[in-house]
Amino acid sequence: MSAGECLQLEKSWRLNPKSSPVTLMCSSVQKALFEEEDHVKKLQQKVAALEKRNKRLRDRVAKVKRSLRQARKSGRHLELVNQKLSEKLAAVAGAIPHINALGQEPAGATYLRG
Repeated sequence: MSAGECLQLEKSWRLNPKSSPVTLMCSSVQKALFEEEDHVKKLQQKVAALEKRNKRLRDRVAKVKRSLRQARKSGRHLELVNQKLSEKLAAVAGAIPHINALGQEPAGATYLRG
């Protein structure tokens, strides 16, 4: 069927709305329509797959961000604990004499006799 015949059929569809357009369609037009529908279906499937993948990636990014926040919070907490322990250690170290100083008399006391 030629393009001119398809145009004539299109005019007849407008004049007689009761006739089924599917039965009057040219085979080349039908083929193009089916190919286009297949193409659209494939694209819709690709879009659906990409949307799923995008959602999974967004979820993974959210998990990584959450982990990073928790690690930073934990790091700050450990720094605070370390600082407090260092302060306690410094306070205790000042109150206890050094191990080398235990059991010895002051060096200046021996020379003051006499």
